[in-house]
Amino acid sequence: MNIREAGTAESEEFSRSPEARAFFAHLQNEDVLGMLIRGHLYIEEKLTALIERNLRQPKKLKLEKKSFSLKIELTIALGFGAEGLQEALVVLNKLRNRLSHNLRAEITRADCVRLYKALPKTLQSLEVLDIYSELSLLKATLTVLFGYLAGMSASASAGRRLHLKR
Repeated sequence: MNIREAGTAESEEFSRSPEARAFFAHLQNEDVLGMLIRGHLYIEEKLTALIERNLRQPKKLKLEKKSFSLKIELTIALGFGAEGLQEALVVLNKLRNRLSHNLRAEITRADCVRLYKALPKTLQSLEVLDIYSELSLLKATLTVLFGYLAGMSASASAGRRLHLKR
């Protein structure tokens, strides 16, 4: 799903789900810092669910105590095609860590652009960089990541794997 494909039937179905409505509602009511932190939480929850659904004994891993970085690695190791998202997920995590551990840290347009450009090219839309504000660019990037992970989760539940090219 890229930003241009926001009108496709699959993304429309996803956007009507209670999970997606909650995600969008939270992003609507946040400033940049809140949006980044809450978006990171939603994305981490998606990674955790994807891993848990595909392990025989997920409770043994105690994923709630594992790092975001390890969850990215596990998702890739389990073969869900998340390799293409790895760079964007790592950039997202670094931004979140920087902002959550420094009271005076701010997210800049350059941070938002770096996060967006870390998405695989197939999930980007070039005109977005020219017309979106920091807040809109961050919201678009978090939505693409969350939506793609939701699609990976749905495909994995159906016994299929999505493979994303960088």
